[in-house]
Amino acid sequence: MSKANAVVKNHFMSDFILPSKLSLVCQQCQQGINDIRCPYCHCFTQQTNHNYFDLFHCVHSLDIDLEQLQQRYYVLQQLTHPDQLQSLKVSERIKATALNQLINQAYQVLKNPLQRAKYLFDYQESEHTIADPILLSEIMDLQDALLESDTEAELLLFKSKIQCKFDTIFNQLKMADSIYKSSEIIRSLDTLNYYTKLLTQVNDQLEKHLNRFDNVTAN
Repeated sequence: MSKANAVVKNHFMSDFILPSKLSLVCQQCQQGINDIRCPYCHCFTQQTNHNYFDLFHCVHSLDIDLEQLQQRYYVLQQLTHPDQLQSLKVSERIKATALNQLINQAYQVLKNPLQRAKYLFDYQESEHTIADPILLSEIMDLQDALLESDTEAELLLFKSKIQCKFDTIFNQLKMADSIYKSSEIIRSLDTLNYYTKLLTQVNDQLEKHLNRFDNVTAN
């Protein structure tokens, strides 16, 4: 069983639907804590390998509350922002700076649907080569359709279709249950990954159209 498949299997065997919090022991006072800063001695945790969902007190799920995510981000930022650390010892400022970097990285992952899915299922793009003939055929057809989209209107229509496909697959993943095979999840992530690349290409093309229009207008 691959690492990704093992993680997918564990996702359905464990209690992934409940909100999680950090479960730590303060290195300074040895008290049990559930956040990055001890409420007893006010020291920061030295750990920087926290699970992103636990760090943000989110459910281990694709379907997370984005407003709650943002609110928690603001709280964590306030705790670790350099402006709040001037009166602390150097050792505490160093720990807080490391945690701040982790918080920013975790937030960027969790707020992005595809990156959240990759993190949840421990998906490593480099481990996967698309071999599904149906998916490969779709990829080739979509690539041809993109090449044939010359006007801004055609590109916007193409982008809308790809975004709709992305949303459909992502919603299917959110509703996945214990009978959803790990191979199907990996295939869905492969598909979402490709759709994201296509959307990037479309946005690049649209930006070129906009730049050409600006140049013509300026002249």
